[in-house]
Amino acid sequence: MDARVPQRAPLDRLIVVWFDPNAPVEVVTLRDERPRDADAIARVIVAAFAAEPQHGQFERRIVDTLRADDALSVSLVAERDGRVIGHVAFSPVS
Repeated sequence: MDARVPQRAPLDRLIVVWFDPNAPVEVVTLRDERPRDADAIARVIVAAFAAEPQHGQFERRIVDTLRADDALSVSLVAERDGRVIGHVAFSPVS
């Protein structure tokens, strides 16, 4: 990893709660990506970009390549009821 990229401690767990007095409470957990999350992340990316010309495959390959090159500074998943439902990743730009 590039020495100029600031390092951070792993995010163990961050719980985000949305509150609407008229709706049930939903708890979404944000945590660092784990190796076993790769397939679920791919499904989330493909679903998010399904309307695009390549149906999310281009975006999925970008994330897979950045992960393989150890070029993701941050890669978090959103989890609800033990299922990965979201993903966000950051990588340095040069």
